[in-house]
Amino acid sequence: MSIESQLYRIIEGKIAYEGSYIYDPFFAIRKAGNKIYEECLEFIDDDIFDDRQAKILLAEQDIWSGEKEKRFKDLPRIIENQKIEYFKNFDSPIERKQHKNLLEMRLTELSSLSKIRNRYHHLTPEGIASMVMWVTMIDLMYKGENKVGALTYYHRSAISEQEVREIAMSNEWSNYSNLSKTPFRKSPIRMTEYQRRLLSWTNIYKNVRTHTDFPGPKVMEDHDAFDGWLIQLGRKEQMSKAKTVFSSKMKPNTRNAFFMGKANQEEVEEIESMNV
Repeated sequence: MSIESQLYRIIEGKIAYEGSYIYDPFFAIRKAGNKIYEECLEFIDDDIFDDRQAKILLAEQDIWSGEKEKRFKDLPRIIENQKIEYFKNFDSPIERKQHKNLLEMRLTELSSLSKIRNRYHHLTPEGIASMVMWVTMIDLMYKGENKVGALTYYHRSAISEQEVREIAMSNEWSNYSNLSKTPFRKSPIRMTEYQRRLLSWTNIYKNVRTHTDFPGPKVMEDHDAFDGWLIQLGRKEQMSKAKTVFSSKMKPNTRNAFFMGKANQEEVEEIESMNV
């Protein structure tokens, strides 16, 4: 689907299916779905197949282990760090390519582990509750008869976060959104999730241009490099706030303060930079 087609789908808040439309859920529909989800979790017996049992079953099939579980949990942080390195080396073609390859390897690894880890998620209380939630929501989103087909088609037609970001930077959206401060002509509570995400990224790309450390348009247009810049900026701001809090608690004549943390190699540099 082209950027223009995806943009029209987001603006209209619906997608055609079998002579009718499937409407993207807004707050009221999401709220109804969440209510069903919570009620379903309370109703399901505690003895039902759960996440712990899912891990045991995966281990019995020799496709999961404690090492893989740890790696699965650590990878998101590792990927964040890799994106920062990719951003830092963006102006060096050779190093940029090396870090890009490493990043893609980490993302592929996480995707592979995620597929294995969640193989039996649909059998857990959370998986069952999620299924019931979507069955409830599709009944409110689509008035046709083929509800199951509509739900399957809706998930297959999902717009990824990468695609939303591409749309936010596109000329097609810019030409449309610049005509009005409220392009969707509705309050946030009436917007669909896609509409809110599109506006959020639009504001980020608009505001970042006036930031004192604006990395430049080339970095902004590269999602991984821009993520790296945002992650690094967020960590610096968190560190600055932490320093301010700790400094306010130090005695006036204190010359050295050491901030203690867990011996996690990935956080050592952050902790050491806070020790003044």
